[in-house]
Amino acid sequence: MARDPLGPGAHGPLRFDPSKYGKNQGVEHFPIADVRARLEAQNGGWEVVHESTNVEVGVLVRVAPTPDPPVRHTADEVYVVLAGEATLEAEGESRRLKPGDAAFVAVGKEHHFVDYELISVLVLFARGG
Repeated sequence: MARDPLGPGAHGPLRFDPSKYGKNQGVEHFPIADVRARLEAQNGGWEVVHESTNVEVGVLVRVAPTPDPPVRHTADEVYVVLAGEATLEAEGESRRLKPGDAAFVAVGKEHHFVDYELISVLVLFARGG
């Protein structure tokens, strides 16, 4: 398993395997729909589909009643909702998100999803570099 650059347990264990998705050079294809379907069938989880010097891309799926614990990251983060609806709470702010919506969370800001039955999001972390 790959180490989580954003902190232990930030989204659960990472399952990044560069041999499966390419060598992190040039143009890569990420089977987001397949990863999402697999994670939804497993009642949720987190999987990294790309990791490079400047960006990490993953799919996060939460299925009720599993909670999404509050986290803080050492990188800016963007969520793009693929399926389901949830409220993103971030230090006193909250936004209801639905498929097609995106949200930015600044580095260091505590945040988590609440009020969901199922939420599937594409997650993009800016890593700097």
